[in-house]
Amino acid sequence: MRNQYIVDDRSGVAYQEYRCVYGEDVVAALRFLFNAMTAKTSPDFPLQGIPLMIYCVQKMNRHPLELLIEKADHAIIQEDFDTLMDIYCHDAVLVIKPGMNASGKVEIRKAMEAIAAHFSHTLHVQQAGMKILEAGDTALVIAKTVVSASNMPAMVRNATYVFAKDSSGEWRCKIDNSYEHELLLHENA
Repeated sequence: MRNQYIVDDRSGVAYQEYRCVYGEDVVAALRFLFNAMTAKTSPDFPLQGIPLMIYCVQKMNRHPLELLIEKADHAIIQEDFDTLMDIYCHDAVLVIKPGMNASGKVEIRKAMEAIAAHFSHTLHVQQAGMKILEAGDTALVIAKTVVSASNMPAMVRNATYVFAKDSSGEWRCKIDNSYEHELLLHENA
């Protein structure tokens, strides 16, 4: 559920809606703006018609890992594998599918390239929510990840990531597992 609201900065009148959206949904945002600005039953209601300006306020205090995972998602979509590999540590593990892992940056890059080809270079990944548990130089990230492609409808995966800070204090992904507990169902995992 996402609370969307708009406030007239002169009168202080607010219009708000609650919508169920995954991640950043442009269509839902535009629908909300349309609803907020359409003619109302009361002609004196200040939020109607085309506004002179729209100010956007985003969540300001995002955890560095949220930003890093967002960067990784964009790198996957753009097939920018150099940027993506910079996010992983040298000995990272990627769960390709239950029972099949890639270890180290070389194997992970090959796996990511093969995954992109498998999905006809149309893979789209975005996070629909996450929780970060941080203890010193280690963090566990539990996320709802929405994955889609031209040859696959959108599906929500319960992902688990483990990050560690490197010697320079930068977060690097140690374990990338978008299958969560499904691994327990496969004996070769």
